[in-house]
Amino acid sequence: MRHEELEELIPAYALGALDGEDLRAAEAHLQAGCPRCERLLQECSGVADHLTESLPDVPLPPRLKERVLERIEQEGRVEAPVPPSRRRPWLLPWGLAIGATAAASLLFWNGLTLRQALERERAGKVEEQQTLAQDIRRLQDQLARREVDVTRLQAKLNEEETRLQEQKREAAETVRNLQVQLQRGKALLASLQGRLAGQEAIIRVIEDPQSRVVTLGGLKPAPEASGKVIWHPVQQTALFYAHRLPALPSDKIYQLWTITERPVSGGIFAVDHLGNASVRMTAIPRQVKTFAVTIEPAGGLPQPSGAIYLAGSL
Repeated sequence: MRHEELEELIPAYALGALDGEDLRAAEAHLQAGCPRCERLLQECSGVADHLTESLPDVPLPPRLKERVLERIEQEGRVEAPVPPSRRRPWLLPWGLAIGATAAASLLFWNGLTLRQALERERAGKVEEQQTLAQDIRRLQDQLARREVDVTRLQAKLNEEETRLQEQKREAAETVRNLQVQLQRGKALLASLQGRLAGQEAIIRVIEDPQSRVVTLGGLKPAPEASGKVIWHPVQQTALFYAHRLPALPSDKIYQLWTITERPVSGGIFAVDHLGNASVRMTAIPRQVKTFAVTIEPAGGLPQPSGAIYLAGSL
């Protein structure tokens, strides 16, 4: 049987109204240890006891025992119906008691049935509430997991954004460095191109048969110094080289002169740590007779004023 069917047998079991298969099924179910049915049995037994105690205390008729024994001895014999006038008056209280008991049992049974229905309804509501609570907890767990996933995704996005920002910063720094290197490369290229052009011009002057070489000797301020001018009278250009000139203080500079009727500046120059220097001159007068080097104030002068360190004539 189902549990609901067994539960419906408990009130009748408490009143002793079961027999046969229903009695055995109810006893087996109670012996199996069902807490719910055991509580129901206790409640029904208490109500049955109360009903028994509430019945009126009817005294037994006199000579009841003798009449019962006589009835047993006469069992099997057919008796004539007892006329209505000879019926026993003591049977009326027992009939009333039995009727009251039956009515009380019916009321008890109806109330118990209603209570069982209410209990089943309450159990269904409790089960529904538990199911709803489980659904709520499951939904809360899902939301918590989704929140964790969103937090992790946001952290990854922030990390990726930070990484991209760092890469962007590094890329911008690399671009700036490349731009600086490019500018330096352009400047170096321009310098090298200028030096190459100067070297090519020097080579052309040196290789030209019309070029003339003028040697400059060191005078009293620098007797160990020397110089050389490669001059092209047609192109009016010249290349000057100096060797072993002494170093000068910061407020002094060497100045190169071409001398015809009067001195004309060919440019100023400084020497390296070995005292060497070179100057490329242009627009040299064809009538030049002498090349000379003097020491002048920093920046040079229109006319020579200092001591002559180098000099040489055609």
